[in-house]
Amino acid sequence: MKRLSLLIVGSLVALAHGQQTASVPIIVAAAEPSSHSVQAADLKVEVNHQSATVVSLTSFASKQLQYVLINDRRVRTKWPGGTEQQVNVASKFLKQVVAVGADIGTLINSGDGVILDAQNEKDPAKLASKLDRTGLYSTLYDAIVASTQLLMKEPTSADYRKVIFLFCDGTDNKSHISLEEAIRALQKASIPIFIFAPSEVEKRKNGEQLRELADQAGGRTYFLPPDTRHLVFDDLKRDLAQSFLLTVSIPPSKGMSPLIVTDLGNSKTSVRAASQVFVP
Repeated sequence: MKRLSLLIVGSLVALAHGQQTASVPIIVAAAEPSSHSVQAADLKVEVNHQSATVVSLTSFASKQLQYVLINDRRVRTKWPGGTEQQVNVASKFLKQVVAVGADIGTLINSGDGVILDAQNEKDPAKLASKLDRTGLYSTLYDAIVASTQLLMKEPTSADYRKVIFLFCDGTDNKSHISLEEAIRALQKASIPIFIFAPSEVEKRKNGEQLRELADQAGGRTYFLPPDTRHLVFDDLKRDLAQSFLLTVSIPPSKGMSPLIVTDLGNSKTSVRAASQVFVP
């Protein structure tokens, strides 16, 4: 167990021969995945309301996961079955989605503080055994920034994709970091977040904030039904399989710039990407 402190997050934007390029993860969501294979030429990209040139489009489908799992351990949760249900959902995820011996996982239990309980572990069962069930407070946004920093410190590998998974009910009552700052940290690092929360909060403020968090960072929020005994993660698996790394040549700019990615090749597909890209 290790309590984490917050540091400054880096960026994925590179300078090459005087030209700025940025690599951002995207999801090309199709109703029937097999019916459409997206090509780089199909994509229209705008950065800061100016056209950007697509340099490459690389599928993440065959990549292993280098992930951080954040478990909110606040006891007074809005999950119908309490914290035990949330932990059970996270355990199912580790068993059904994570590849033993291949994917690399780190576990953060957030609550009264941000606690690092396992790092760079290839056995998901070890992470499952350390999922905490007790806590008075919630520090989700602090945990998100700390998770981003941990992933940014890890070497980038062509065989892995970096991602964050969050299990919570959307409550945050003790973070030093705001929702906007957590979103900005994810956008700067170009790391998507996938969130699992109870359907109880979907139409409440908690749910709206979780959806904003995931959408702005290019991920997704999955609101789960009250009965999760037979839960499968087909929606998440489909999103991971339809994920790509998009590299674009961008116009000269600095700071956070609006990003829009559109698939012109098929009107039945939608592209999920971070709403902004960071240029240092």
